[in-house]
Amino acid sequence: MTHVIKANHRGSIIGLFISLILLIGCQQHPINQALVQQNFHQFAFGLPAEQHLAKLPGIGHSVKKIGCYAEYTTWVFTRNSGIRTGSDFTILSSQAVRVIRTPESVIGTATILSYSTNKVLAVTCAHVVDFPDTVYTYHEADITGEPLIYTASIKKSQINYVKEVPVAGGLKILAIDKQA
Repeated sequence: MTHVIKANHRGSIIGLFISLILLIGCQQHPINQALVQQNFHQFAFGLPAEQHLAKLPGIGHSVKKIGCYAEYTTWVFTRNSGIRTGSDFTILSSQAVRVIRTPESVIGTATILSYSTNKVLAVTCAHVVDFPDTVYTYHEADITGEPLIYTASIKKSQINYVKEVPVAGGLKILAIDKQA
């Protein structure tokens, strides 16, 4: 019985110690308002000022949904075909067990900066319109440790469009910044 009592005392002491830590840690510390204003003056807290509220509907109307559609030709290979990265792609069709068309699409938003009858100038995120030219998938590596290509997909076409602002032939990408 003595052993059990010691364990209970130890539990009580630990509980008391934890309670003291919580009480000390939960004390309120005064906030230095001058320090807050000095370091966070550039952040706006609250609703936009009256002069900006009138501009919001116009800005909202310039944000449109952009759709991007790309079509790839995809060659599928078995492990036995031995196709590796750097292989001569003129032989793709002859060694492929199947050739399929694979579509890819992305929907995003674009801000329309300017438009006329057949021209639209818009800004969107690079990842919305940036489809890779070539995509590989791989089988597990062979004995040499080099992976064998399972599929090779090459982009055949891409169309970018804003449904509400139709432009014949879709939107052309003028510039792209992949670093942003």
